[in-house]
Amino acid sequence: MSRAQGPSLALAVLLLAALGACFGGEGGGGTGGGLDHDAGTGCVLCAGRCCAAGESCDLVALACRPNCLPTCSNRQCGADGCGGSCGSCGAGQTCSSSGVCLGTCVPNCGNRQCGADGCGGSCGSCAAGQTCSGGVCAGGCVPNCANRQCGADGCGGGCGSCGAGQSCSASGACLGTCNPTCANRQCGPDGCGGSCGSCGVGQTCSGGFCSGGCLSNCANRQCGADGCGGSCGSCSVGQSCSASGVCLGTCNPLCANRQCGPDGCGGSCGSCSVGQTCSGGFCTGGCLSTCTNRQCGADGCGGSCGSCGTGQTCTASGVCFP
Repeated sequence: MSRAQGPSLALAVLLLAALGACFGGEGGGGTGGGLDHDAGTGCVLCAGRCCAAGESCDLVALACRPNCLPTCSNRQCGADGCGGSCGSCGAGQTCSSSGVCLGTCVPNCGNRQCGADGCGGSCGSCAAGQTCSGGVCAGGCVPNCANRQCGADGCGGGCGSCGAGQSCSASGACLGTCNPTCANRQCGPDGCGGSCGSCGVGQTCSGGFCSGGCLSNCANRQCGADGCGGSCGSCSVGQSCSASGVCLGTCNPLCANRQCGPDGCGGSCGSCSVGQTCSGGFCTGGCLSTCTNRQCGADGCGGSCGSCGTGQTCTASGVCFP
């Protein structure tokens, strides 16, 4: 070989020897395999440093790692013995101690009201005061609302409530409209779940009359102020209290040929759509609502032609019934 080739060939030989010290040698591939031991110390070389006894070089991370051989032979799931996993089971399956996925669990709640379903879930829970025994709720209180519309259910709950003006009988039936009885009474219950009035500060109600402190005056008054900061009672829905303390008859809303505005009974004949104004009972501007001969229901512009009284329903033609 020529003198020009000699130094180049020597340099190539030295470079290959250096690379062999890092990546050559003992059988290739995997963690730690394919690395030489340092001739001087006998340790495994990894990115320029020696790995300790029991360690191998991770060629991906270029770092020394403890030697561990994962064991997943004949295992579908569970730990691999090296801090990793041999796999996971499907939904509803469980991994056995031998690393085998067991079949999907089918809950067993046939004829069971409560308790475990055999798959980690529950077949239901019992009511307060009851206990679960053999999958059946036992003990405690059983509500009784058979043939009852209202009143107590015998377990601290209720069987329902009656409509406005109705009262619940001892047998749990809703009775017809109740007429308050407040004649010559200043205070106390009216017999319909309401009140005949309240007494002023420092007074007490006795036999329907307020005593002590300010002497309220509810004689021959059904409603309104009692003169002592209290009340002589309140009128039924739709009624109004006169200056003399008498409840006037049911008010009939006046919404005939009106689309909006007050109905004369404290209610409304309807509301106008966005962008409209109410003038003389009619909506102007924007969408023209239609409430002619209608007491209730939609006005065709997103508004309402009015609402019905308690116990009434609005028919398709916009009439309150009954």
